[in-house]
Amino acid sequence: ERCDLTSGRFCEPNLSCVEKVIVLGVFECESLSGPNERCHLGFPDQCETGYFCEGATLQNRDSQCRPLPTVGQPCGEAWLSQVCGQGLVCVDDVCIPKVPLGEVCSVDVMCHSGACWNDRCDLPQPPCVSEN
Repeated sequence: ERCDLTSGRFCEPNLSCVEKVIVLGVFECESLSGPNERCHLGFPDQCETGYFCEGATLQNRDSQCRPLPTVGQPCGEAWLSQVCGQGLVCVDDVCIPKVPLGEVCSVDVMCHSGACWNDRCDLPQPPCVSEN
């Protein structure tokens, strides 16, 4: 079955919209792949939960499902991003646990709240509103 990411025509649950041919923009629904099985560039990721399609690109069609990295491991290289296991975040190319409110941080992505202010995880700040 064909799918189209640009029009919002996605696949059924437990399927991935996978780039199948060399012509850009041609996608088909395909089943999820298991550990060490072949995977392709797709959305959502074509690998089962807990795994990612390592190194999948438009040019590299022979990728494999690898375990998501755990604490202290180098981040995994996925399509357009670096990945880590659940509850972890990639900072300086290493997977670390997300940080709770009040703890030390260096970037927003480190914090559960998504907000790092003055080197501490904080509540997200409301946007500035100019008064007329």
